[in-house]
Amino acid sequence: MLSAIRVLIFSGQLNLQRPLEATLGPDIEVRVEADRRAALATIARRQTDVVIVDLDSRFAPLEAQLAFIAEMRGTDLPVMVITDDDRRSTALELLEHGVCDHFRKPPCPMEMSIVIRRAHEHARLKRELAEAKKKLCELPRVAAR
Repeated sequence: MLSAIRVLIFSGQLNLQRPLEATLGPDIEVRVEADRRAALATIARRQTDVVIVDLDSRFAPLEAQLAFIAEMRGTDLPVMVITDDDRRSTALELLEHGVCDHFRKPPCPMEMSIVIRRAHEHARLKRELAEAKKKLCELPRVAAR
């Protein structure tokens, strides 16, 4: 049996965990974290597979949330955003910050489930490809005749 996909949601709305776990599917575990240091510690301990940032100015200034997203660039984790901003310029800015996808509030659980699974699979394949390339580079070179 495959292990569950572990999703960390960085949000001031701690009450998101139960409803999302109930609707995203049994193979997706949700953890909501409002504290930036705790979220980064979870990521550093490799206890998450996908990160979702809730862009909500009532929770934290947008700049701080974008800084958190920027910190995720150094990881191989897919980062997504939940936002109530539907401007095209915002979507483009998020892409520039390394976000792989975004959801409009309130997010559709079926859409989220599909996108989370797709992003997780893409990240897994990228890691496997990097590992294969590394192994290939470590092979002894055969001299050409």
